[in-house]
Amino acid sequence: MADIVKYSEIISKVAYELKKEFQCKVYSDEVLENFTKPCFFIKLIITSEKQTVNIIKKQLSVILTYFPADADISQLHYLDVYDRISRLFENGLRLKSRYLHTNNIEFNRAGENMDILQFTIDLPYLDRAIIFKPSCETMEELEINVKINEREEAKWQS
Repeated sequence: MADIVKYSEIISKVAYELKKEFQCKVYSDEVLENFTKPCFFIKLIITSEKQTVNIIKKQLSVILTYFPADADISQLHYLDVYDRISRLFENGLRLKSRYLHTNNIEFNRAGENMDILQFTIDLPYLDRAIIFKPSCETMEELEINVKINEREEAKWQS
């Protein structure tokens, strides 16, 4: 049976791949000032939909935001970063015991000067539902005695 995907494992794996490819700082928390450029920020957006009692359909979007060094602000550098990101994640993401296949990679430019790159990598997958088992013994039989006031009408619905 496949292990349940852990979001911390996804962020760690994406950060490792980015550091290895780009040799730059990767932040998993939002830092609003005093961050080192070039750098990446990682954010996850997760939606889930129950399919059966045991299976959950999840849509994971990994959002990568890239801030280039001031000397690298150019169309050619942006396209190089896009090509490298695509190559890293175009097939999917190998985790310890699972492989998440990439459905889509989207590339946008943002910021006042359009110098910030944003990538959205969509990774849909199915996961096991965590079913909690009671820690006590389940009751087998239950006997109930009910008295109904004779003045009231008893209405039974099926």
